[in-house]
Amino acid sequence: MEKLIRGFAFDLEGTIIDIERLHHLSHIRAARALGIDIDIRKAKRNLFHFIGGPDEAVAEEMAALSTKKVSVEDLLMLKNKFLLKSLGKENTLFCRKGFGKFIEWAKGKKVPLAIGTVTSHLLAIILLEKVGILIRPEDFALVTKEDVKKPKPFPDVYQETARRMKILAQNQLVFEDSIVGLQAALRAGSQVITIPTMKTEDFICKLKASGARAVFQTWDDPGLYELIDQLI
Repeated sequence: MEKLIRGFAFDLEGTIIDIERLHHLSHIRAARALGIDIDIRKAKRNLFHFIGGPDEAVAEEMAALSTKKVSVEDLLMLKNKFLLKSLGKENTLFCRKGFGKFIEWAKGKKVPLAIGTVTSHLLAIILLEKVGILIRPEDFALVTKEDVKKPKPFPDVYQETARRMKILAQNQLVFEDSIVGLQAALRAGSQVITIPTMKTEDFICKLKASGARAVFQTWDDPGLYELIDQLI
């Protein structure tokens, strides 16, 4: 039987580096500064894009909650201001548990690797440098917000990661943590393994129901290695 997987593509925020907390707090602070009454619990429950982004979609959903006219542009400007301020103070950013070991194992499989994110190129580089991941052309292809016309859940990001790895999207295995990212990868025609930061039973059920090939809690789950060995 021919093996289907010939390249790995990784979402960045949440999947590799868990800074969802900082994103969420920055969105909430921006909303409240502009008079929108919302908290993280309500946002997770009511805003489809709050987990997984992109920021523009989150801002649009938040603006729609306002009782007065609030611009998406103002929300985004404040959100980015709060996020960058938080990152400047944050000294505890790390890759998620087990990712370092996993990526070294993945490199040993001799398949191309890519990162596909809805964040900006500048922020992606800042985050990767903070956790000590060097993006070299011979190691990773990096696809960011500026490289595609439409963000997740549109398939553009993962179509582009496949193109840069010189493989078909159907031969690409994507690693994601959100419904939005999962949808983008599936629409590109790729298989998806999810490693969510949100670990409630309800959310995990939604990932499985949405088409995830498998859901793992951490990067060092032995089942993750076993599954990939079956696919490549």
